[in-house]
Formats: sequence, structure tokens, C-alpha cells
Amino acid sequence: MSYNNTVYCGYCYQKGHNQRGCPKKKQYAKDNPDSYVARDVKESAAASKNRRCGYCKEAAGHTRRTCAMYKSDFKLAEKVNVAYRAKVLELLKQYGIGIGALVKYEDTWRGNGTTMAIVTQIQWDQVDFRGFENSGTVRFIGVTPCSQLGHRYPDTEWVSPPEVPWYDGDDSAEGAAHRPMKALSMLNPVSVMAVEATVPEGWVDNIGKVADFYSGDHYQSPRDTAERVAKKMAESENKSE
Repeated sequence: MSYNNTVYCGYCYQKGHNQRGCPKKKQYAKDNPDSYVARDVKESAAASKNRRCGYCKEAAGHTRRTCAMYKSDFKLAEKVNVAYRAKVLELLKQYGIGIGALVKYEDTWRGNGTTMAIVTQIQWDQVDFRGFENSGTVRFIGVTPCSQLGHRYPDTEWVSPPEVPWYDGDDSAEGAAHRPMKALSMLNPVSVMAVEATVPEGWVDNIGKVADFYSGDHYQSPRDTAERVAKKMAESENKSE
């Protein structure tokens, strides 16, 4: 592959394919069955049949790029992530959570109890559907305690919004993982326009880090979380009908 990502064949030196898919090489092997080229083509075909997919781990003669499970999981992840981000943005507007909003939260780390703070940062790129699974690990709202305003190096605490999209108040052990951890409460919200002004262009439809989630095999990917979010989305739509 060249520096500009164009594939060049090492056999015929034409662009658009590699040696494994080269029609001239295959034709030569067919016309000369006893040649080295013919043996190479045969060995390459045998290796391809025994190749184990890096995603599903099945020896089905395919790669991650052509894996049906990978394509299905990734498509669901894209759909769920776009819907999740749209719902998060809807909640931020609803509560008026934006830069400059006055909030309060429980400072359990320092033991300071209820703490008043100003929203100073929002890590938009950290918002993805994994937040449904454990909001405690995906806190994307940065706040600075009012007691530290004016300090040269004020602390930033990362907190959750008051709600997690599609959490339905389930108090079971499974539902407990979906409740907001270190969630903030609003004291003086900002306007909807102020919230929208800080949203990166195309943020909702941008799949963000979804591709990175699926760089390993399916046992490591958040496919189960995506399926649970999709189920909650469907249940929510059915209730609203």
C-alpha cells in the first residue's frame, strides 16, 4: 500500500488490488499449474479458508472487514450512539446544563457534603452509550467548586447529569448500575441557546469513539450494552405510543 492508501499489486504492479486478488496472477496459475505461481496461489487460497476472524474468532474464511457479526454489531452501535447522544443533549437543554450554570453536588471524595459549583467544562467526546451501563465511569460535566473560584489552579470535579437516558427507576441490582453517580442538581441553569452554543458541530451524528470500542474481539466490545440500550429505546417508544 502506498503512502496515500492506494493498493498496488506486487505481481502486476497495477493499482486497486493486491497479489491475492490479482486476476493476471490467477490466470497465469491456471495456465501453468506446475509453476511456482500456481503453488503460491493454491497455498494462499488454503490459508484464506483457515483464517480466523479477529472479531468473531470463527475460522470461517473471512476477516473482520467482511465479518457479518462485526458489521451487525457496529451498525447497532452507530444507531444506539446517535440516539443516546441526542437524548443526552435533550436532557442538557431540559435542565439548562451548560458552561456557567450554577449547580450543587455531593462531594463524597473530600467529605465536604453538598458543594456549590459552576459548570466550566463539558467533555463532549466522552459522551457515548456506555454511560447507560455505568454513569459512574462516564462523568463528562466538569465543575469548579465556588470556594475555589479565583484560585490559580482550581480543582475540576467530574459529575453526571441528573438523569441517565432511558433509566426507568429500576431499583433492582441491575438497575442500580444505571442510576447517576455523583449527579448534580441545578441551582441556576443556563438557557437552551447557551447549551446549544457549546455543542460541537455534527456532534450528535458523529459516531465518536465507537470504532475504537470494536477494535478488539466481540467479547471485549460493548455489544451487550448496545443491545440493552436498544431494548430500552424500544420500550420507551412503545410507552409513548
